[in-house]
Amino acid sequence: MKRILTTIALIAIAVYTLSNLLQRPTAKANSNYSVYLPMVTNVSNGQSTNPTPTPEPTPTVDPAQLKADAIAAVNSERAKAGCAPVSAQADLGNGAQAWADYMVAHNTYDHSVFVDVDWYLHHGYTRSDWLSENVAAGPHTGADVVALWMSDEGHKAAILAGCANTDHVFDIGIGFNNYRWVLAIGELHN
Repeated sequence: MKRILTTIALIAIAVYTLSNLLQRPTAKANSNYSVYLPMVTNVSNGQSTNPTPTPEPTPTVDPAQLKADAIAAVNSERAKAGCAPVSAQADLGNGAQAWADYMVAHNTYDHSVFVDVDWYLHHGYTRSDWLSENVAAGPHTGADVVALWMSDEGHKAAILAGCANTDHVFDIGIGFNNYRWVLAIGELHN
């Protein structure tokens, strides 16, 4: 019994530590965060200098294009598996976007069901008999986030949902904010 309690305690500590690591804030322009550059010492004369870094241009991100690329990548994976394609559905997309925005605003990373089991229903999506949600943080392109999800059996299963039911309708919604991604797939049985 003592060993079981110790194991449970260690697991809880690990989960807490990992959740804190995943929820670290990132610095944004005009934020209150400070970035300290390393001090460089010229060893030959003992003088210290703090070089001015050359800033890299910030790439322009088009969230609509990133979402479209993610949907295209999902449909490519579904086609390889013989699945029916998914179609973007506005209310499902609004719910996914609201969840991505929520995660950024609350500095969290989790599935919407832990906040509201009816998240998508409350954001206007009522067409589904079944709903699946994938979340990710970090990938910079739609193809990269889908590749990440496809590398995990659980996330892959959500993307390839309903392959045997090609007569069903499949909706998709993608949310994106600050490289937090949400994919929601709804299945409507005919």
